[in-house]
Amino acid sequence: ASSNEYLWRCQNWGCPAAGPALVMEMVYCQLMLLRRLRCIMLNWKIVSGGQSKIPIAGVGLFLIGSFVMKPQDRIIVALDAPLLDGACNIASVLKGSVGAFKVGLEILTSEGAPRVVKALSPHGRLFFDGKFKDIPNTVAGAARAATRLDVWMFNVHCLGGVTMMSAAVKSADEEAEKLDRKRPLVIGVTVLTSIDAKALNEIGFEHVRDGGKKLVVRLALLAKQAGLDGVVASPQEITAIKEACGGDFLVVTPGVRPLWASNDDQKRVMTPGEAVKAGADYLVIGRPITNPPKEIGTPADAVKKIIGEL
Repeated sequence: ASSNEYLWRCQNWGCPAAGPALVMEMVYCQLMLLRRLRCIMLNWKIVSGGQSKIPIAGVGLFLIGSFVMKPQDRIIVALDAPLLDGACNIASVLKGSVGAFKVGLEILTSEGAPRVVKALSPHGRLFFDGKFKDIPNTVAGAARAATRLDVWMFNVHCLGGVTMMSAAVKSADEEAEKLDRKRPLVIGVTVLTSIDAKALNEIGFEHVRDGGKKLVVRLALLAKQAGLDGVVASPQEITAIKEACGGDFLVVTPGVRPLWASNDDQKRVMTPGEAVKAGADYLVIGRPITNPPKEIGTPADAVKKIIGEL
């Protein structure tokens, strides 16, 4: 059915003619349909008398998402350049070939958040990686400011607690309603991917013996309780988070490194293909794209290679 629907759209909406690319697109759509339906079955668990009762509206939303989420849409490029000119150069080259761009603390501090957002927004969706963590009132104010900037996504630290996370979502909701726009996705940072079990022990989590997986899942459950849309977590925790929080709870995954790239300072890593197979919704990839090995080529070449892996 998905193949026929896609073919109808191609014939009637002026999409590319049938050919190898179309066949691959149809196969991809069918695989995504099966994956989405499996998520519904596993996570809603609405079963009566052996017959699954799946909400039709939910199925429709998931099926629409299956057509929209292409491999390149999953890629969030980390623009960790110190200056705006460098970030804009990379964004302009990759415009339309990736899902979003992440701007972090260095460029936001050196250039100023409004200026950074204004300059980069024309190139694609923005993930505002501010990692807010403070008293609830202060974080609520920061969430309102991020919403006014009209970014696609911003994050807070789960270790700030449920009250702080709830305040962020509530203030973002109120500001978005006042501005008559869609609220940004609010994502919780669990445990940084540069931190391993030894580092967790050093900062007071002496009970951690599993690499931090239980702690990450616990923080993810708190984020869901607070109303967040998902969490940032390493590839190793993706499956456990999905099982605990449900398939519709987003997992944004840094620490993604293709086989041809260096791990740099990341400790808990996977390849892009492994991360998506585990259930990651979005992959944050920085240096392998923005500064790829010479044998790979340009940032655009690196993106194409990663999309091929996906």
